[in-house]
Amino acid sequence: MKFAVAAISMAHLARIAALTALSLGMVSATAEVGRAQSVVDAFMAWQRMKCSGSASCLANAYKIERRGKKYAVSGGEFSTIARTIVDGANGYLMIDDEGTGGGNGVTEAVVFRPASDSALFVVATRVYETVHVQNGTIDVYHWDNGTLNPAPEMFSGPEPRDFVPGADTSRATGFSRSEDVWNETVFYLPRKGRTIDAYLLRFDVERCVKDDWMGQPEAARAVVCAAAAKEYRPNMTMIFDNVEGRVQHGSLSKKKAPALR
Repeated sequence: MKFAVAAISMAHLARIAALTALSLGMVSATAEVGRAQSVVDAFMAWQRMKCSGSASCLANAYKIERRGKKYAVSGGEFSTIARTIVDGANGYLMIDDEGTGGGNGVTEAVVFRPASDSALFVVATRVYETVHVQNGTIDVYHWDNGTLNPAPEMFSGPEPRDFVPGADTSRATGFSRSEDVWNETVFYLPRKGRTIDAYLLRFDVERCVKDDWMGQPEAARAVVCAAAAKEYRPNMTMIFDNVEGRVQHGSLSKKKAPALR
């Protein structure tokens, strides 16, 4: 009789364990769907913000629909979607739009969740000619209760001088690009982890000379900039600090921007 009772108890415990595992699995799946929807919602809010009510812009915006466990993307300026990734477990989204041929537009977005405070939504775009990246943009926002608020203070985007080993970056720069000019620095967001890869595609000597951060006359700056163009490092890792809730500069390397495929 004791053996029978023990057997029933073991069976009961096994059933509880199985139900618990199933319940945890359902909670995990629900959380993943929630994270996926969060990055999708943030991305759609970002598009609406960028369009600022422009009908033609909104008409060209991406449309993202959930179909079962997957997401389908349509629309976009390039209009031919080659690949789409919506990774709910990691709060990551990627759209590879190959358009009519000859070049691709890639958009990546990720929701970083700090230990406290609101989530950080980062979206980066890149444009390719054939398989080689040409330029890109990056935007950073607080994402809280369905609202996006610009958060440039949480992301100190690297200047070209930051890619020069030993450069004095303590002086303020006197040269800046207008907001509608795409940057020669491109960013690859992480599907997993917290490391963003930044690549300086080309060191612009002319722009460097226009800067006054060296505190030297123009002729002297031209010499320093010509030397910097030969020794700069094309890659910088940038790390999201989930305690500080901000993206910090990391280390430099000679790694070059990867090709599209």
